[in-house]
Formats: sequence, structure tokens, C-alpha cells
Amino acid sequence: MNVTTSVNENTMTVVVDGEINTITTPSLAEKVANLDGIQMLIFDVSRVPYISSAGLRLFLACQRRMMASGGDMVIRHCNDLMWEIFESVGYDRIMKIEKMD
Repeated sequence: MNVTTSVNENTMTVVVDGEINTITTPSLAEKVANLDGIQMLIFDVSRVPYISSAGLRLFLACQRRMMASGGDMVIRHCNDLMWEIFESVGYDRIMKIEKMD
């Protein structure tokens, strides 16, 4: 898995390329460990074919951190399989998730 981050003022964009699973989640967590001053956290998952429960927990933790600081989070470019996973665990009701065009 490759992760690229960029910060523009108070917005952090995280582009993930590859599976988010038990092995790769810790490196993704490292990339979003410091959210000081970030008011908008954007995950681009257009190149993510699979997400495990470890990845789901990370997204939930990020969502909670952003809400606690008064910020917001969005998961963008979600493919159909990931959408089904997010929907089945109820994340579509508690997070902003945008499907892939």
C-alpha cells in the first residue's frame, strides 16, 4: 500500500493506493497521527480494492478525532465493494462517504 498526504491550509488529503488491511493499517495510521490544526480530513480511496476491520476501525477513530476537534472528514471515490462494506457496518449513516463516479 502506498499513501500520499498533502496539506493545504487546514485540509489534509490522504490518497491511499492498495489494500487497507491488518498489515497496512499501522502505516496509514502513522500518516494521520498528527492532525493538529486540521479541520478537514479527506481520504481518497479510489485505488483501494479492499478494506478490513482494522481499516474500518482506523476510519472510525479518525472520524471521532475530527469531530472532537470540531473538524470534519470525508471518504471520497469509494468503489461499489467498499460502499457495500461501509453500508453494512452503518458507516454511511455516521460518515460522509462519496461514491466513485
